[in-house]
Amino acid sequence: MDGAFCFQPLPLTEGQIVMKKHLYLFVLLIAITFSCDDTDNTFCISGEVVAYQPCGGYSVIEVDPDRSIGKEIKMGQNTYKNAIQVPGEFTNGRGYFRIREYRESDASLAESDAFCLAIYAPLDIPYYTALDRNDSHCP
Repeated sequence: MDGAFCFQPLPLTEGQIVMKKHLYLFVLLIAITFSCDDTDNTFCISGEVVAYQPCGGYSVIEVDPDRSIGKEIKMGQNTYKNAIQVPGEFTNGRGYFRIREYRESDASLAESDAFCLAIYAPLDIPYYTALDRNDSHCP
């Protein structure tokens, strides 16, 4: 081709090649981070709703031992080995729950209009957020 200008890239130095690889890795990590959907972080548990804490607006679930995600807690005369709390009021009894990690934005799900004395401290058990409940199978 007469008179045509052909662009020839300059060869990259070893340092530039390393930087280019780091840039690709960084872009990949950003893409993975922002492509995650909240529903991907859910899982199903089975257990029994054993109490409702009206001062905080949280239900207490004794999770079946096949998934150890809770902590031991004593409530009245009962000791629960694998208890968690979820915002909202659920009917006592056995069930299956689709849950995810608790976020601060989930606090609005725990509606409480109860008058609470200062001696009632929050329970020292893990918080999760229950998204669905079903009495016979995982939702």
